[in-house]
Amino acid sequence: MYIDPWNKILRYPEHLLRIQKGERVYPLNIEFDLSNACNLRCRTCAFEYTHDGTMMDADMAMRIMGECADVGVKALTFTGGGEPTTHPRFPGLCAAACALGMAVGVYTNGLRREPLLEAAPYLSWVYVSLDEATPQQYKQAKGVNAYFPVIGTIQSVAGKTVVGVGFLLHGGNYHQAPKMVAIAKDLGADYVQFRPVVGLGDYEWLIPCLDILHAIDDPFVYISFRRFEDLLHSHQGRYERQYGVCRASELTPCIGADGTLWVCPNTRGIRALGNLREESFEEIWARRETQFVGDDCRIACRNDAGNETLEYVCSVAPHMEFV
Repeated sequence: MYIDPWNKILRYPEHLLRIQKGERVYPLNIEFDLSNACNLRCRTCAFEYTHDGTMMDADMAMRIMGECADVGVKALTFTGGGEPTTHPRFPGLCAAACALGMAVGVYTNGLRREPLLEAAPYLSWVYVSLDEATPQQYKQAKGVNAYFPVIGTIQSVAGKTVVGVGFLLHGGNYHQAPKMVAIAKDLGADYVQFRPVVGLGDYEWLIPCLDILHAIDDPFVYISFRRFEDLLHSHQGRYERQYGVCRASELTPCIGADGTLWVCPNTRGIRALGNLREESFEEIWARRETQFVGDDCRIACRNDAGNETLEYVCSVAPHMEFV
């Protein structure tokens, strides 16, 4: 399974043991924003506030990637922030990260096909956010008439690396989920993922949506039902996290296009650890404090699954010796 946030961390027992002992560990995967420029105008963008046009200096990006490799980071995910392929050195930076021994993945809107094709030999995967099932809905949601160019990008990249197609569900499109699966398969994708739009005022549509999603029984499809259920429970006043410490953020921080090292991808602009223009990664990480869940932690956080696994690993239970 390409996406398995509850279990992937179990493949790193040395990290688990150190976290269990309360010791500091270095990240396994870092989300890396090369650009705060975006070529879409999505109505529900969670990171629109970052779109100030900042581009990370390529030399600084090279230095930071070297520092990440030196402390044992295993993978970089180029994402945003903005659209990573708008960075003029995008393919070369993907190649450089690979040369440093790190795996590379990319979240993209798929509008800039050529940089993706040039970078494809260095990418473990490309995740294209298509999000809508028709050209009309795409233009309404994204503010740009680019459905067919993105379709063409998916077709072009498929077969050159692993390709995932993402759809963001909301009250106006959830009933098209089976059609979305068929679209992704026809385009040659390796998998499809459904996620709910975060930050809406109403989530009652999730009740019939979950019925449709539960009826999709296909290994091609990845659905984190907990994300959908948590948003529904939050809307109904029934949501409660099962942990108070965000341990997973220690394994998956985020580097902004301006060099800021953020606690996690969802805390861009909120929880900064330091700036890599001024200090090295190792210097900033040496003073990193334990991060606790707070009011600035959003529902349906991508670290939620990892935190549940780590909470279980670090908790003490009765008769735990009797395996």
